[in-house]
Amino acid sequence: VEVWKHARESKSAYENVLGKHAARACAAMDKFASQCEIGSPRSKLLRGRCLEIAGDRKKAIAAYRTGLEQARELGLPFEEALILYYRGISAVGIAHQKRTYLQEAHGLFWRLRCRYYLDDLEKRLGMSPDSGKMSFSEMYR
Repeated sequence: VEVWKHARESKSAYENVLGKHAARACAAMDKFASQCEIGSPRSKLLRGRCLEIAGDRKKAIAAYRTGLEQARELGLPFEEALILYYRGISAVGIAHQKRTYLQEAHGLFWRLRCRYYLDDLEKRLGMSPDSGKMSFSEMYR
């Protein structure tokens, strides 16, 4: 899906082919989610990303919202954090809402000790030694 996004942004000749692959990935994830409930939040995230990239922001927001609710109901903090992360970095939404999503994602990823996402979020949120906010790296030196 992310490769398709980059292809669209760069007006690549492969945009259509990659869009079809992204649609198949969404369909496969939807099928998995229909068989296994814990796959549903990730399915909604993937669907939301595809809808957002295709330009259907209203449906993308609805998919993200549904996925977030499902992740919380099922007690899946990583899925919840991932949806918040993508919601925060996406083009969909108001700036202060996006920051709130990123802060919530940071809190969850911090609890889960997911260094990959923490490093990125700390850059996006301006958590550097100069900012006065303690980063994940600083807490565990």
